[in-house]
Amino acid sequence: MINRLKEIFLELIDGNKRSIHIRQCKDSYAFKSTKEYGVYLQYDGGILIDEKFNSIKLYSASVEGKNVLILSCNNFKLMNTFLSIAFDFINIDNRVDILHNPYNWFERWKETIGNYNKELMVYDVIGELECFVQLYLNYGQVTWSAMHFGTHDLEANGMAYEVKTTLNKSANQITISSAKQLDSDNNNNLFLLFTRVEKSENGHSIDDLMKIIKQLGVDTSQMEEYLNEKGYSEGKKERYIKYIVRNIFKYSIDDTFPKITEKQFKNNKIPDGIISMNYVVDLANINYEVIL
Repeated sequence: MINRLKEIFLELIDGNKRSIHIRQCKDSYAFKSTKEYGVYLQYDGGILIDEKFNSIKLYSASVEGKNVLILSCNNFKLMNTFLSIAFDFINIDNRVDILHNPYNWFERWKETIGNYNKELMVYDVIGELECFVQLYLNYGQVTWSAMHFGTHDLEANGMAYEVKTTLNKSANQITISSAKQLDSDNNNNLFLLFTRVEKSENGHSIDDLMKIIKQLGVDTSQMEEYLNEKGYSEGKKERYIKYIVRNIFKYSIDDTFPKITEKQFKNNKIPDGIISMNYVVDLANINYEVIL
């Protein structure tokens, strides 16, 4: 049956599609273009799907006005490997599981193929977006400067904000990874927003927060581009993971705040030969303001 599926792909002319008439694979279709080839099933379109690893992609789309779930490959040299995955995808025995939770099915294949799966730190993004919302409600305009490769995460009302997010329920510690992270730019006041989050279905996801930000009247197009570059494109399962933001504490990064910056070195310059810096700050005895 896998050999027959291979024959279908080889027979297809670029830009065409056809119904697959293979036992155990009803209501499925094959397609081929100059850039990719693959199979697809009808899909209710309940949530947007956009997952990929190596040369293989799983995504939702519309074909001739119908919602479909597509499994594709953009490397024709990998056809023999892709055939096994494609057959498993269109096998009627797997249909309910795939359409109910396509993410789980895709994850199992990623593990089987041995894909390098870096854990995306969703809660860090949640922390920054929640702080964006809180600052916007206070000041009416906020810049997510991290997406412009700024030194700090957020800017609002002439002030800069460094956001640090933790899952730890008790420890008040942050890790600083450079001498510039707690150094103010252009003499602007700099603050730390220490954000404590907890994974919960009662919280907000990246998708939820982006909708809230859009409803506030913010043009989110550049924010979406940045999220896409960071691996959080619309349809990624990480976009649906929810966290409750339990606290946001605001600390002033002034002369009394414990930090290491370039200004503390001779000639305001880190000594030659030091290529990185990493240290931990304990916030336990530092005054703060409760934001949330």
